[in-house]
Amino acid sequence: MSCNEGMAQGAAGCTALDDAYVQSYADLVRFLTGRLRCLATARDIAQEAYLRASQSDVAISDPRAFLFRTAANLASDSRKTSKRHAEILAEASFWLEPEPDRSAEALTLAAEEFTRVSRIIEHLPPRCREVFYLNRFEGLSQSEIATRLGISKTAVEKNVRRALAALGETRIK
Repeated sequence: MSCNEGMAQGAAGCTALDDAYVQSYADLVRFLTGRLRCLATARDIAQEAYLRASQSDVAISDPRAFLFRTAANLASDSRKTSKRHAEILAEASFWLEPEPDRSAEALTLAAEEFTRVSRIIEHLPPRCREVFYLNRFEGLSQSEIATRLGISKTAVEKNVRRALAALGETRIK
């Protein structure tokens, strides 16, 4: 099936990328499902790969290969994010799922610590908070954050250090 056959009538001219997406969709979803082990996520990422590729300013010589490379990168990001979310959940389980044998005092102290940490993060400068969030909660590397935000890697490092220093000061008190 070509782009013109697969798209609604009246669609303004199909590109080589559109044709590659329509013709390779099933293969792309199969490829992503193998990597992600989730059909729904694979379909979402296939669509996201097409959208990203269609918005790219790069000259695309092989649209199918470009779609698959974009999809592979997005799948990798998705796995990293999922892994980081699982790590955060495991780290936060003390606050989220108190064990029955914890004393009332331990639960109160944990709640106070959680509140204190939340307040510190809320009071960080916006850029510092954003960098810290992307690094610690989204699991992005400092290079990825620098690229995403259009800032230097040194600025990312300084903001992460600043956030960690602010959080470290609360443990001393």
